[in-house]
Amino acid sequence: MTEHNWDSLEVFDGGDNTDTLLGSFSGTTVPALLNSTSNQLYLHFFSDISVSAAGFRLEYKTVSLTSCPEPVIPMNGMKVGDRLQMNNVVSFQCEPGYTLQGNSHISCMPGTVRRWNFPPPLCIAQCGGIREEMEGMILSPGFPGNYPSNSDCTWRIYLPVGHGAHVQFLNFSTEANHDFLEIRNGPFETSPVIGRFSGQEVPPSLLTTSHETTVYFHSDHSQNKPGFRFEFQAYELQECPDPEPFRYGVVVGAGYNVGQSISFECQPGYQLWLEGLR
Repeated sequence: MTEHNWDSLEVFDGGDNTDTLLGSFSGTTVPALLNSTSNQLYLHFFSDISVSAAGFRLEYKTVSLTSCPEPVIPMNGMKVGDRLQMNNVVSFQCEPGYTLQGNSHISCMPGTVRRWNFPPPLCIAQCGGIREEMEGMILSPGFPGNYPSNSDCTWRIYLPVGHGAHVQFLNFSTEANHDFLEIRNGPFETSPVIGRFSGQEVPPSLLTTSHETTVYFHSDHSQNKPGFRFEFQAYELQECPDPEPFRYGVVVGAGYNVGQSISFECQPGYQLWLEGLR
């Protein structure tokens, strides 16, 4: 207890008053626990000429200043930061395609025992999700381990209008004819399927022509496999030039974007000599 605002106790984290001030205390409120990070502590008490009070009584004890233990780096992840002393922070990131589950930042806590304030996170290949980046990775749930049974996973890729997705497969292994992956050119379950893949063969790369792409994966109750891994990258959709008009015929269709089709039809009495689709 001191005369409020006039008599005070200052605590410095070091050997003199030029070191870090841990706290300045005055009045009747008992200060909170303090932890220093130095082997020296400097206390300065000041009282003025007027009111006297009961003052203060404090206890101190030594604590180890050893580092926190090296945190476990999550599988398919990485650690950023190498300082493990008290109040230091390390952060974690996941490899492309994985989702961080837990706290991305953990701090080495003060106290009598050095410990982290949170456990290290995990990096998980989830069943479904939203992708809004211009390029990224999508993995089957549990990759590189086997995917679980009875999975129905939907991912949606949302790109800026005027862009499609270039999909390039890196790994593929599912139970043939039973577990499959579908790529749909649009955001709906009814959107056109531009690829349906099952078995052990790595699918070819493909292009979507919508800025919204749906990826759907299904597994049944039986055999489990490692699944798939593919990367996607946005590309700018460009229109083909208008087809040249031709005599005695008409062009059917008005969309000239990459991946779209038009057809040619002849007027009655005329025969088309080339293929009807371009």
